[in-house]
Amino acid sequence: MSYQSSCPARSAPESKPGSDGPSLCRLCLIALILGLICGTGYCIVYRLQSLDAQTGSLVVDAEHLNFGEVFQQKQFRWKLPIQNRSDKELEISHFSASCSCVEITPPSLIVAPNQTAVVVLTLDLTELANPSDTVPRVFKEMIIPRVKANDGRGVFHEGWSLQGRVEPGLLARPRTVDFGREILKTNPQRRSEVVSVIAQPGVVELGLEPNYLFSAFLRQSTKLPDGSEQYEVRITPSKDLRTGYFKSQILVRASHKDSGSAVDLSVPVQGYVREDVDALPSAVVFGARALGDIGEEALSLSSKSGQSFEVIGIHTEGAGINCAPSETTSPKGRIFRVRQRFSQLGPTNNCVRFTIQGHNQIDVMTVEVSVAYHGYDGPAHDSRMAAGKGATKVGEVP
Repeated sequence: MSYQSSCPARSAPESKPGSDGPSLCRLCLIALILGLICGTGYCIVYRLQSLDAQTGSLVVDAEHLNFGEVFQQKQFRWKLPIQNRSDKELEISHFSASCSCVEITPPSLIVAPNQTAVVVLTLDLTELANPSDTVPRVFKEMIIPRVKANDGRGVFHEGWSLQGRVEPGLLARPRTVDFGREILKTNPQRRSEVVSVIAQPGVVELGLEPNYLFSAFLRQSTKLPDGSEQYEVRITPSKDLRTGYFKSQILVRASHKDSGSAVDLSVPVQGYVREDVDALPSAVVFGARALGDIGEEALSLSSKSGQSFEVIGIHTEGAGINCAPSETTSPKGRIFRVRQRFSQLGPTNNCVRFTIQGHNQIDVMTVEVSVAYHGYDGPAHDSRMAAGKGATKVGEVP
């Protein structure tokens, strides 16, 4: 028996002319949008490349972007040659600067093709100055031209960095006075140093601030071609300087002729004052030694100035240390023997202090020599003492 479905059979929809119209319209719309995007992007890229080509054609050589080292002043003029390396005329509508201390003349200009135009920068180098400056400071500012494009609109050039070093109103050469270790306590005034102080035009009324550690004399030396004045300051250590390292300053004071503002210059002065009599070696180092051993070392005292002196006292600090004059003589000075019994574990520092009277019977000085060793409790020491041989001495093999 066969059965037939009661459901009517579905027939395929009949295609009608124009039935795919909505899909085609959608594709056309997408194509139109993509075309607009690509066209706009091409125009933007082309315009940016065109503007970049225009602004990139303006060049200033590196040698004109560093004015070197100049004195601090209110109106410092510097010429800036701007080259147009294109075959088209370029117009700079105006300039911008990263600091209000820059004035540019002319404020706008046209640079002919493959030609160079010069603008003058007037810099106020006092605007960012610190009154306490004693060393040159770095000046670095941007100069940015705005270039007018072919369509009349302007675009900023990437700019040029102008830099240099600005000296304060007063300059010392050398900037620091270093006496080294050549100052003798007995006669510090044997040494003196001369510093040249240069004052820029308009700086007047130079003077020196008193300093009890030095005597300083100021005198005008010469007038330089640029209008600045050169002075000489002679610095001599005072007899009141104490033994050891010192660091101070000489203060030069002046004022600006026009503004009346103060101009100060600090010249650092340093050195080392030592006694006329030195010890050689300046320190006795025995190194690692077994407890109970005895070390001995010779040292000499001599006068750097060749003057006679007398040792009027010897004082030792520390356990087991002794110092006495040696029977050995030397034409260069007095010989002493330092004897140390090593009685303490670990690093130990002792000293010998000599009291010395100078040749004039007035000057009394002190020379100190450190004595160091590292004590240890060694088996060699124990066996030697058990054998009754006593302690090991310097230069002796156990």
